[in-house]
Amino acid sequence: MEDESEESGVSIADLWRAAKKRLWVILLAAAVLTSVAVLAYVSYIDPHTADYTMEFTLTYPGSASQKYPDGSLFYFRDIISPEALSEVKESDARFSDIDVISMSQSDDITIEKGESGDEARPAEEGLYILSVKKFYFDDRGEATAFLRALAQRPIKEAKARAKKFDFSLDKGIFDGGVFEDKLSLLMEQKSSILSRYDAWISEYSGEYRVSGKSLKNYRTEASAVISDVLFEELTKELDDYGYVSRELLLVKIAELSEEKEINERKIDEIKAMLEEVRPVTMTIDSSNYEEGLAEVLAKLIERNVEIDRQIAALNIENVETFEARIETVYEKMQDVAKTVSEVASVLYEQESRADFKTTNAVSEGGTSAILVGVGVFVLTALIAGAIVCAVELPKMRARERAAAETQAEKDGKGGGPSDKADQTADKTTEE
Repeated sequence: MEDESEESGVSIADLWRAAKKRLWVILLAAAVLTSVAVLAYVSYIDPHTADYTMEFTLTYPGSASQKYPDGSLFYFRDIISPEALSEVKESDARFSDIDVISMSQSDDITIEKGESGDEARPAEEGLYILSVKKFYFDDRGEATAFLRALAQRPIKEAKARAKKFDFSLDKGIFDGGVFEDKLSLLMEQKSSILSRYDAWISEYSGEYRVSGKSLKNYRTEASAVISDVLFEELTKELDDYGYVSRELLLVKIAELSEEKEINERKIDEIKAMLEEVRPVTMTIDSSNYEEGLAEVLAKLIERNVEIDRQIAALNIENVETFEARIETVYEKMQDVAKTVSEVASVLYEQESRADFKTTNAVSEGGTSAILVGVGVFVLTALIAGAIVCAVELPKMRARERAAAETQAEKDGKGGGPSDKADQTADKTTEE
């Protein structure tokens, strides 16, 4: 009964003795299979299940409004548009083997706005997350460079558009307008420039310095070129004397003279009508009638006085003097426009940037190759150990039984075990 129990039972010690005899086989098999498995995982499985990601923020003047410097809208998904991918690929020889067409068509690259899971910490303004499948790149360094180039593309675009800022007033359009139009155009130009300075001051402060001068000073200089007082003065003079360009001067004088003649005829007619009204026949209605005629008569006389003043002022010298004042304001405003364009270019260079949360792209998804290696090694070692035990245990038991039988025979003949028999049995058992 005891022999049967020993023969059917397998102890941990037995397993260890069997495995120890072929331990090198177990370790070698586990090492080889682990190497093959890890290589296959790293080369084929992991790149298709894992992504490279980068978090970054985009900051430039006015970026909170989601607009470029020229006012056109900024769409963050344009960062991974087919055009953007192709442009970045062509910008660096390192990216020549990247299949950006497949990347785009297969949606293997994505971008989303960053979000915060904590209500007490809202999402950072302008935070975006780029993700792309790993298998498109040879290594993390190439992926990092590619994703950084994509993220920095909107910043380069913002700087490029800022350099094209043009607040100037087209000379052809300006010269083609009458004086009223010219004054309106100049005031619109001034308003546009001041609005731009106001936006920058609101975002950075009036003391923010660009090329050694504060934004507040730039704005003050722009505002002084055509102050509200000067604009009102020029507008009043224009209204009072009705200035026109030299080309229209004679036409204007002829029009005013004709208007005066018409008014004089009307004045004579009204005077005649007033003389027909007899005091003895006047009633309340006739009194109102007379007052109405007198009022019209006064306005016509006043208008003719104004026409005389305008005709007197409408001479080449006065028109040229007024025109020269307008031209001086125009030239100064164009200098201001040039200055604000230069300020914009410098400001965007100073304040436009892409800030990355990590230096290198982060691998996400999939499983660590180390964990895969450890898991495969343990599993294959157990399997190899089980196979070795399955093969070695029967052999080991057979040797032990043979040694026991031999020893029993010797004990029966010699009355007790000899030292030599013990050594033989021990040697057999070890084998």
